[in-house]
Amino acid sequence: MGCHLLLEGDEVTFEQGGRGGGGQGTGGSGLSGGGGQGTGLAGAGGFGGDGGTGGDGGTGGIGTTTSTGGGGAGEGGAVQGAPCYVEVLDTTEVEDGCTVPANSEQLFQFGEICPNDEWCFSWPGAPGFLEASLEQQDGTLEIGAVPVPGNGWWVDPGRDFAPLLYRRLSGNFSIVTRVTVSGFGDPNAPNNGDFKVAGLIFRDGTGIPTHDGADEHFVKLEYGWIGSSALANPPGSSSFGVLFGQYDEEVYQDVAAHLALRSTGQTNQANVGLGACRIDATTHYYADTGLGFVELQVDGASPQGLTPLAPSVSVGLMAASFSTNGGATIGAFDYAGYRTGSAMASNCTQEMMELDSLLAAGRD
Repeated sequence: MGCHLLLEGDEVTFEQGGRGGGGQGTGGSGLSGGGGQGTGLAGAGGFGGDGGTGGDGGTGGIGTTTSTGGGGAGEGGAVQGAPCYVEVLDTTEVEDGCTVPANSEQLFQFGEICPNDEWCFSWPGAPGFLEASLEQQDGTLEIGAVPVPGNGWWVDPGRDFAPLLYRRLSGNFSIVTRVTVSGFGDPNAPNNGDFKVAGLIFRDGTGIPTHDGADEHFVKLEYGWIGSSALANPPGSSSFGVLFGQYDEEVYQDVAAHLALRSTGQTNQANVGLGACRIDATTHYYADTGLGFVELQVDGASPQGLTPLAPSVSVGLMAASFSTNGGATIGAFDYAGYRTGSAMASNCTQEMMELDSLLAAGRD
């Protein structure tokens, strides 16, 4: 397991560790020996928590014999209440700890800490990156983007990338999440060209991204206040909605293209579904703003076509704040789930519905 970092504002929880093994009791001279000191392995705690020391061993045998004691359970170790993650700061770091296994299903309802191994949390506090807050409580994961210019996945120079909580996926995969976004400030303020969003990032690379990285490519699927888009009606207007976007340095330097926009007007929709499914190297992107999952198609007015994702991608959760209007942008995620390979349905639209139903049914 990697090291775990408790960020400011994170909740702290405690969980009972696993039962420690009993020690051995050494017999005394002709008498019953006293119980030995507990030497069993620490039981596994919750997210990153060490289990307690094993209980004392049982009473020793007569004379010089020994006997194995039945130790009691150790006390549980402290566990950190943000989603479990390993911090990734180095471009060369191997990310085996946050790779989703082939042919598997992993459901995160955020009622438990770390039920399915680790996430990776990218670059918090690294040069050129802004801090993000993480908090998991009451069955919801909240990611906060501080209200300073450019805390998000935008590529124009002078802005900073936001940290990303992600897993690595290869081959055929699917992901579904539901998110509610808050912290918009005044949509009618003079800087209502703001973007306050949360959602999903699909990124080819594994190292620290740069604004002029020759190989940088990511797709983003986000919901919130969309300050301005050429795909809006009328063009350039603002609304709440799902934005489907992409950045490909080799194709469209220093600009992140808007591929599609599904507006919800002046209504901030709660529990918006976002998802993607890749089968046979073709990735389909979906959104549910209240009428079920519908595939997003690249708008004919978009200046850029969709570049295929790499065979292995980082897929994760983020929140973003484009300017200083209002407070921190908060993305409250009800759940997120992945399926890979043979665990998936054969049809992507069906896969979105099945995975979303599984996640909803497992909520506390």
